[in-house]
Amino acid sequence: MFNKKNLLILLIIFLLVSLLIFFFVFFDKNKENNNVNNNQDNQNNNSIDLKNPETEQIQKIGEDNMNKIMESIPYDSEELYVKQLAIIFAERYNTYSNQNNNVHLSDLQSLITDSMRLWIENNALVYNEEYEGVTSQVLSSEILSYNEESATVILDINQTIQKEDAKILKIEKKQRSAKVELKKINEKWLVNGFYWQE
Repeated sequence: MFNKKNLLILLIIFLLVSLLIFFFVFFDKNKENNNVNNNQDNQNNNSIDLKNPETEQIQKIGEDNMNKIMESIPYDSEELYVKQLAIIFAERYNTYSNQNNNVHLSDLQSLITDSMRLWIENNALVYNEEYEGVTSQVLSSEILSYNEESATVILDINQTIQKEDAKILKIEKKQRSAKVELKKINEKWLVNGFYWQE
């Protein structure tokens, strides 16, 4: 039979186990709440308010992102830098939609000369109800000519072209070559020309 001593020991064990369970449950909930709060804080710090996107805000974001990309390219070799600049320009310039209000062009402003900027502005896409979009990816690059003031890079580019025709989306893939001309102005390499090689 149970005597008072055994009953007291069982009661103490039961209370200890109950307290341990309570602490584990309570502290685990606090950790979860802290993790959720930390994740929400991180998301709030990294989020961008695009509820009412305006062209200037999108352009600023594009320019900031492009500057970060360009700063991350190793500048050990100017020839490598020139090739990377040509690749970045070609992919950004030739990845677009006729319904994106030419936002893809805002990413390029810090990469181009004034004369190239004028040419791009005069050849901007016009909005069309029937969708047309192009995605471009550079497959290879080669420096055709290079000196301290100018460079020419040849690129092989893979393009996926999507066109809406009578509410049917048609997809075409093709490979093209392009020539990118660059100039060094005030110690900074800029794209001065882009030409498809047909």
